[in-house]
Amino acid sequence: MWRRPGTRPGPRSDELRRPHESREGGPFLIAYEGRRFAYVEVYRPLHSDVAAFQPWSRHDLGLHLAIADRALTGRGLGTAFVSDLVRTLFRCSPGAERVAAEPAVRNPACRRVMERAGMSWVRSVRLPHKEAALHVRPRSRVRPAPERPGVPAPLGERPEARHPAA
Repeated sequence: MWRRPGTRPGPRSDELRRPHESREGGPFLIAYEGRRFAYVEVYRPLHSDVAAFQPWSRHDLGLHLAIADRALTGRGLGTAFVSDLVRTLFRCSPGAERVAAEPAVRNPACRRVMERAGMSWVRSVRLPHKEAALHVRPRSRVRPAPERPGVPAPLGERPEARHPAA
């Protein structure tokens, strides 16, 4: 998986294999207009390489993102996708208080996507396979998805479904 035949798996291969061995998350291949757009993994930061750098709850989530088709970059798709993904992760995991991402420090495009999607840079951290920029978005800073004509908002995001104190 994700390595050339005949090569030994490195730390990145081990990291990519981990979600397959657990029930905590997994890899997803995202398509846009019939083309491969991105590869995403969802994981639990408490059980990952970033566990030592931030206090995490057992419900917090993290994501790895790799854009698969460079021709689809520079159009705001990454930012829109990460924003929607974070909202979806919070909606599907009511106990999660934070979502994290840790793009490489030397990947300014991915770091901009995270920041534009509302994920705040916390610190740079040294991981076994890279120097990473740890970004976190707390649940308290996530707004419901904007209304789109013809697309009903999920039940928890409809104004009439909000708690009166919200």
